[in-house]
Amino acid sequence: MNATKEPTQMLPALRALNAYQDFFTLWKDAQTDIPILRRAKAEYAKLQ
Repeated sequence: MNATKEPTQMLPALRALNAYQDFFTLWKDAQTDIPILRRAKAEYAKLQ
């Protein structure tokens, strides 16, 4: 039963990773010292 739940529980994390990747694509040319970009990179690192 746990094996069937694991993929479902992983969906939110996978969606979050994709959202961060989209965000980083949009902000790829931004200055790296922008607070929201620094926070996003830190949160993204925790998800990986």
